[in-house]
Amino acid sequence: MSAQRPTIRAAIAVTLGVLLLSGCSFPSAAPSGSASPSASAGGPSSSPSPSASASSAAEVATIPKDCKAIVGSTVYASTFGTTPLNDPAVAEPGTTGAVTPLTPPAGAAVDEVLASAAQLHCIWRDPNADITYLEATIGTVDAAVAAGYLASLPGEGFTCATKYGGQQCQRITKDEQYPVDDAKTYFLRGTTWIFVGQANFATNGLIGEIAKVVWP
Repeated sequence: MSAQRPTIRAAIAVTLGVLLLSGCSFPSAAPSGSASPSASAGGPSSSPSPSASASSAAEVATIPKDCKAIVGSTVYASTFGTTPLNDPAVAEPGTTGAVTPLTPPAGAAVDEVLASAAQLHCIWRDPNADITYLEATIGTVDAAVAAGYLASLPGEGFTCATKYGGQQCQRITKDEQYPVDDAKTYFLRGTTWIFVGQANFATNGLIGEIAKVVWP
């Protein structure tokens, strides 16, 4: 049994007494291949760090209430296939799908504050998988707080760029235990915040596909 890979929202959930569960060994149905700069949530990214005014002009955003509606049906089928979604063995019921934003604990770090705003939380992961997974959250945040957080990310090895009408920051690293890539992507457009975390789960321009749904 491998140690569980923690997520930002899960960290807050633990504080509030909600726990994510872990699994073992690789899934047979999950998409194969590891994430790469050309095959990750945001696609290729470059350019310097974002400014404090990273978000675009105010727009009406429609946050999906169903994880299966996070992208178009054709993209969903080609990206996620039959990978289990929000399996109760991976995430406790009530912590995934359409969720109520959490109140972050006193003294919470900025990333925890942003994660607590999630209104949709999705996890694609076989409960028998050691590492292969993709997690996505979407929520409404304070744009200034989120832009300030993005501005700090280049110092942590993220590459930031203006994409899909907003600001995206992404970092791809090698997993410490397995020979696969581990990617984290943050995206801000207006007051809408999107996070995608993935390991050994290849995607191509996923943030852009999500943006097509949120801003039709």
